[in-house]
Amino acid sequence: MVEFVDKLTWGVVGVGRAGRARAEAIYGDSRCELVGVSRGRFSAEFDVPELPLIDLLCQADAVAICSPTAYHGDQIRAALDAGCQTVVEFPITHRASEANELFELAQSKGLMLHVAHIELLLGWHQRLRESLNGELKIVMRMTKRGSGLETLEELFGACVARLHNISDLSPIMAVGKAHWSPGCLELALILESGDASLTIRSAPNLSRQTELDVQDKSAMWTVRGRRLYRAGKEEPVSKHPLFDQDHQRVMACLGEELEPYVTVRRTLEVLEHVETIRALLEQPS
Repeated sequence: MVEFVDKLTWGVVGVGRAGRARAEAIYGDSRCELVGVSRGRFSAEFDVPELPLIDLLCQADAVAICSPTAYHGDQIRAALDAGCQTVVEFPITHRASEANELFELAQSKGLMLHVAHIELLLGWHQRLRESLNGELKIVMRMTKRGSGLETLEELFGACVARLHNISDLSPIMAVGKAHWSPGCLELALILESGDASLTIRSAPNLSRQTELDVQDKSAMWTVRGRRLYRAGKEEPVSKHPLFDQDHQRVMACLGEELEPYVTVRRTLEVLEHVETIRALLEQPS
């Protein structure tokens, strides 16, 4: 447990859109002080030095890593070796084995390694998660703008995000089927309570959106445009800044030793499911 006698000093690595929002959340917390940033197109917006990573880690008690996934592994190791409490935007890495090594390193050093997934804090998701009961039939469809020729690896982040969405409603026990054509991934999933299908599609004429239909034992729930409906009637949901929510949960984990809302087990399970999907797609048809 971290005692907040003095302010917790923070650095942010990768000050793009997510990094800027993370830095703003730190700025707005009287228990924290942003002491530096490292790289990113919005880094000049903050009245703190822009430093090389190694120098930033020497000055901070905690670091938020918001850089592209390919850099996460090395940056997380450097942060933990420097003794920093560490937050990283999902996906933590591309492989479950590397993610497990990083969690074990954090545990061995008595440090927090928190994987942020702010979409799980959306008001509609929280309300739906709390309301569902019984066996579930989940149908999720995601579209995004792209060439329509993307590989599975180019849709990796979208796949991880949507699997987390589904598994937070009911844990995914297995990947039943996987089908791939350029720009389109279709999955059949076996859940702890029911089953799910997931389609991720990209094309030049598509916009980024996610639609969700969930049948539980009492009603049909739908999500359109981040609005939640139960049997066709819109349900009220809370709306709070997502990075502020995540930051407050991080501070609660540090101060009260609470379990993070994205657990180590769930993070590894989702990455393992992605590896199963890769293996299924590599099998001859």
